[in-house]
Amino acid sequence: GALPSIRQFRALNHLHLTPAWYQRISSQVFTAQTDVRALDGLESVRTSRVDDPRSPVSCLLTPMCDTSGFASGEGRKLAGDPFYKTHWQDIDPGRMSAYREGFGWDAAAERLYAAAKIAVGHSVADFGCGPGKVSVALADKVGATGQVHAIDINAEFLEIAKENAARAGVSDRVSTHLNDGTSLPFKDASLDRITARNAIMYVDEPVETLKEFHRVLRPGGMAHAIDGDWYMMVAEPVAHGAWRAFVDAASHACRNADMGRKLYGSFEEAGFQDISVSIVANADIDGRLLGMIRNMGKYAKESGKIDHGAVDQVVSQVEYALANGSYLVVSPQFVVSGRSAP
Repeated sequence: GALPSIRQFRALNHLHLTPAWYQRISSQVFTAQTDVRALDGLESVRTSRVDDPRSPVSCLLTPMCDTSGFASGEGRKLAGDPFYKTHWQDIDPGRMSAYREGFGWDAAAERLYAAAKIAVGHSVADFGCGPGKVSVALADKVGATGQVHAIDINAEFLEIAKENAARAGVSDRVSTHLNDGTSLPFKDASLDRITARNAIMYVDEPVETLKEFHRVLRPGGMAHAIDGDWYMMVAEPVAHGAWRAFVDAASHACRNADMGRKLYGSFEEAGFQDISVSIVANADIDGRLLGMIRNMGKYAKESGKIDHGAVDQVVSQVEYALANGSYLVVSPQFVVSGRSAP
């Protein structure tokens, strides 16, 4: 028969299952996977119904989605590039289907981008745009006299971005660019704003990419970046040492898994002025970030740096906590803005 939903699975708590038995059951229930960037700091999935098969949360936390391609790593690696880039360059259909539903714009996103002060008439670049829902929201902000440049390393994301722009009626002010941030396809001093959400942690050289941001900004223009820090995450009740080892092993999926704390210094080194920094840390008590942690576990096992049993222990502890009501996960988002010289 069909596997239980999350709500049904939580009801198993009255059986007082031991963690060992819980792990055996949870390995069947929480089968679907997605990539870290889809959930890291993604507030928009918090209100999704886990029992709705169209929901990104349902795709992550129930066995309703076809993730066979992702599980096998089929077509994922491209010669010459590190894993932290290739798993964005080539995304299998299961993950891409989930991404079409994620990366949305909501009240939480509005707060994260508020410091960028994007206004009518601005020329804005959305670096690491994914499926382009943020680009569409920014296109609404800049109005008919503005322009948004959607930038990503994945060509299919850019096609989806075009579809979303067309659906929203803003195609005339959204352009797409296939680019990894090494050298941006814009002239010096040509943009008013450039934003990046959970993207700088994946670039080869963060400071060099930020210098590129600085180069393309007009005098007084602003760069605005949002990034996580895996080492600063809290996953109750996992012990500090166990979590550190878990993150150390999984961190090959990012160029800098602790990019959040490095953003401020990187902005300074890149030459920005009037730099501001804030941290947004919303508590997840509903399982919103569980898919991220399970995916980190997959990366940890692939690294060969940690015993698989230790990885399973961390993941099962978090899953068990969700079932018995003691689950708490926090993934801080660092929000940094800086201006180019006037």
